[in-house]
Amino acid sequence: MPDRSSATFTASSRLVVIDVVATDKNSAVIDLQRDNFVVYEDGKPQQVVSFDVHAGVLQTAPDRPSAATGLSASPQNQGPLNIVLLDALNTEVEYQVGARRQMLQFLRELPTGPTIAVFALGSSLRLLQPPTSDPTHLSTLVAKLLPARSPVLTTQQEKEEEENWILELKDAGMALPPQVIENIRQFLAETQAARDDRRIRITLDAFQQIGGAVASYPGRKNLIWLSGGFPFSFGPNDQLRDPMSVQRNYFDVVQRTAALLSSHQVAVYPIDVRGLLPITNSASTPAYVASARTEGLMNDRRIAVVDPQTTMQELAKMTGGTAFYNRNDLGVAIRQSIEQGSSYYSIGYVPQNPRWDGKFRRVEVKLLHRKASLSYRRGYYARRDGPEAAIVPPPKKIETQQATSLQVRYPGSS
Repeated sequence: MPDRSSATFTASSRLVVIDVVATDKNSAVIDLQRDNFVVYEDGKPQQVVSFDVHAGVLQTAPDRPSAATGLSASPQNQGPLNIVLLDALNTEVEYQVGARRQMLQFLRELPTGPTIAVFALGSSLRLLQPPTSDPTHLSTLVAKLLPARSPVLTTQQEKEEEENWILELKDAGMALPPQVIENIRQFLAETQAARDDRRIRITLDAFQQIGGAVASYPGRKNLIWLSGGFPFSFGPNDQLRDPMSVQRNYFDVVQRTAALLSSHQVAVYPIDVRGLLPITNSASTPAYVASARTEGLMNDRRIAVVDPQTTMQELAKMTGGTAFYNRNDLGVAIRQSIEQGSSYYSIGYVPQNPRWDGKFRRVEVKLLHRKASLSYRRGYYARRDGPEAAIVPPPKKIETQQATSLQVRYPGSS
């Protein structure tokens, strides 16, 4: 007969781990103690149950490739995995050329040590180089890359040329009814909005693919995103017959993508490869646009510069990285990204809120008795089944440069 006088109860809890990078004037602060940190979730203090310091102490990569990703490094290649994403999808050709030149200069000066993998984003995501710590090998690869025109990126100059054409139609004496001009403008704007939708969808999908591909790699991963960026939202266009038809807001899907990356300990370091951009007219400015819409044109250009940088800032903040923009020293920005991401603190706590209801929980980390700038992921989705599922249906493979397929598993997929 079983003993009915006693009963056994089991309980389980989930540990939330937050990687925190502390810097002072861009230099890592590596002497902080557990008692210096206070963690809050949705405004409530949490009890820290684990604390690890990674002060340049690099972690060993897996001994053999993951069956799901093919990503691996030899055991002697230690350290956080640095993922360089060369983004041709959101970057004009001229800026791709400059980014490649500065990356080559950075690699020539890079000592052996940091583990770096290279992805390229065009119409799809490609793995160009599995993790390696050989800068010579990376230099050879980058030197062979050619700039590629994005099929879904409408440049600022192209937008201005379209506007110039519409203004020319108005003044050409062709007796076109105003409704025809309105229809042309509406069609061009809606076509551009559809291209932007596709571009942003492909980009966020690529982030999710990278997160799934490196999930089995131990410890923190630094995603160094070399890009022209994309904006969170597009406002209504009051020049159109239907101003709201081109309005878009991508904040929610960007936040969910950031949470997915964070759940795999991926911090994003966006670098705006456009450098320091002028706002004024140039010799390439179409005549009608320059004369008829000077004030509006300047505002459009400011939006084209600032909005993508705002997205970069927020994506870095959400995942615990740092954004670099309005600067022409891209090599220095890459180096700082790798250095900052190599020294960090891993802080673990068991949430006081026991309900795993799928809602977003905000995380805040503060310092006691010390001053430093802190970078860390700003929250997570409390899902019972682990990391967030993909936001858009991802393709089932990442392509390599040799056009062979690399299988990738995704959270929530069988």
